[in-house]
Amino acid sequence: MNFEGLTARWPGRLIRSMESLNIPSSVKFVMIVASQPPKLHPAVDLGTEWRNFLSSIQTTEMKYAPTKKIHENVWLINLHTGLPLLGELLCRAKDKAIPMQIVFLHEEPDWIEYPPPFESAPEVPCP
Repeated sequence: MNFEGLTARWPGRLIRSMESLNIPSSVKFVMIVASQPPKLHPAVDLGTEWRNFLSSIQTTEMKYAPTKKIHENVWLINLHTGLPLLGELLCRAKDKAIPMQIVFLHEEPDWIEYPPPFESAPEVPCP
């Protein structure tokens, strides 16, 4: 995957680390899961840092191509249209020491919804 042309705001080290992953060209999506970091010092208010991180990402999401936000801390990003958002997520997470898990996907997941969406069905009388 070619990461050239990403904005100059991202550290070259980050771009090189993304390139070093040797992501196969068949990978089309990434699922990113951000985790609230463990509290290492009692004086640190991680709740505020975590909320600041999530709100900054929410603002950033609006600037880029549509991305599926699965939960407040989980994103499904199309690699062909969402590289800028991916770079922003990784940079901001690194700045705030937010652990990130990345799952590489060859196609968009076919989600199973539970409970299934309501479909109009013939009324069945209750016993």
